[in-house]
Amino acid sequence: MLGWKGRSHQEATPRLLFYQMSHTDGIRLPFKSEGFVFDGDEIFHTTGSFGPDALGKFEEFYTDLYRRIKARDNWSVPTESGFCFDGGIVTGSSTYPEEASQSFALMPGRPALLVIQTRKSMSGDQGQPLTKTLPELRAKMDKVSSGSYRILRQGKRTVAGMDAEEVLFALKEGEITSYRFYLLAPGDPSTLAKPHTAIQLLLGASSPDLKPDEATSPVDEAGALQTWDTLLNSLRLRPGAV
Repeated sequence: MLGWKGRSHQEATPRLLFYQMSHTDGIRLPFKSEGFVFDGDEIFHTTGSFGPDALGKFEEFYTDLYRRIKARDNWSVPTESGFCFDGGIVTGSSTYPEEASQSFALMPGRPALLVIQTRKSMSGDQGQPLTKTLPELRAKMDKVSSGSYRILRQGKRTVAGMDAEEVLFALKEGEITSYRFYLLAPGDPSTLAKPHTAIQLLLGASSPDLKPDEATSPVDEAGALQTWDTLLNSLRLRPGAV
């Protein structure tokens, strides 16, 4: 995976180290990798792991990966194909499956969190709609709110050109009102333009460190629904991404 980035003041070639945390006779343990990629005055730190059977492909994999890593400004939207990450991009068509998870604190100091997870869609995802996990979600809501919750909305919708399902909960925990919104798009295995995508919006949550008026959702029901719809409607495939 790609980790932190820093500043470099001289041209340098990538550096890579692979190792095993321990050695046991007769047991084939996985390898760890750690490396540094330089692009101009930027340094990218990478970490990873791979099984012993992949040792023969190790050099080929990282040589290809590192040559395609470029620095970019997070506020600039690339027009070339590639996989974006914080401060950079792995250019070119997808050679290896990618998985990304990103959390956004919408209001620092208040319980308001947006979580987006994406990965390559698989054929088995088509038979795992969000409604299939509804009993589990209901059980989770029961545990959090002692059964005091409502389903505000449930059904199909389209997100970034993909078929998806959503379930939106409103919970009441004493003086605290919170919302738990979930969306799942299984994607399409035949195209990288439609990845498997899971989105959660959490507004409000009880906490021993917060007073009830601080722990409750920062917006009311109408505001929560508007926030959710605005966020989902803003999602779209980056031009040239695939």
